[in-house]
Amino acid sequence: MAAFGLGGYVLVCAYFIAGSAVTKVKMKQKQAEGIAEARGGRRGPGSVWGSGTAGIICAIMALSGMTTISLDAWRLGFVASFCSKLSDTTASEIGKAYGKTTYMSTPPFKLVPRGTEGAVSVEGTVAGLVISGVFAALAMAVG
Repeated sequence: MAAFGLGGYVLVCAYFIAGSAVTKVKMKQKQAEGIAEARGGRRGPGSVWGSGTAGIICAIMALSGMTTISLDAWRLGFVASFCSKLSDTTASEIGKAYGKTTYMSTPPFKLVPRGTEGAVSVEGTVAGLVISGVFAALAMAVG
């Protein structure tokens, strides 16, 4: 159980470092275009709770031992919750910075300006996939 706690701590730290770093990519350009995150990308308490609640619940359940669900399932839920949020943040920020063609992710899938809420790009999507793979590999490495 102690290894889960230390590994979980490492993952949460990595999540915040990576998430903060991708938010800063081409920040001046994003600010000039009016598509940068508010407050220079700094996250407030609401963002932290929104990002971490599922992972926190999984960690508490895994560490409590008061569940019929296996420890591995709670670990997987913990990793998946942070992996998906980091992937989303990365895809959004890299898409805003480098996206050449952006389109809505919902029908009718029309082309829209970079930075439009709900827009996706190949560049952002690939970056999101890569960072989620890296994060999952780190999770495996820390147990």
